[in-house]
Amino acid sequence: MAMTLKAKTQGVRFLFNTWKSTDTLTYVWIILGTILLSLLYETSSFYLARLEKQYYPTKPEKTKCCKEKGKTKPNAFQKSLMVAVNLVKQILGYTLMLLIMTFNFGVILSLILSRVIANFGFGVLGDILKIRAKHG
Repeated sequence: MAMTLKAKTQGVRFLFNTWKSTDTLTYVWIILGTILLSLLYETSSFYLARLEKQYYPTKPEKTKCCKEKGKTKPNAFQKSLMVAVNLVKQILGYTLMLLIMTFNFGVILSLILSRVIANFGFGVLGDILKIRAKHG
């Protein structure tokens, strides 16, 4: 297997040997699939971070404050939810790693750009939610 970047649009494999691009349209579908997987990864990261922040305060001195506001330790369902979200995140991360290993320039570029845009978007969304929590 050659480990050099390629810029071709035909014969690009998307996760499985049978999922190959035969023309430009199927290559566009591969790029869109890469963007979707990347957005799902960032969504699961954002959601998991919010769950962890909700149930596990970062500073030990905030524990009493959080209990007074009604935040308690996670129950079994909430822990299971966090485990499930983390599992999905890990599977998506492994899938994205496999996509990078296609060494196709378009796939790698779409993956990087979609992760940057999603990370920026969720960062702004997180800031908006913090502001609303303080004032609402």
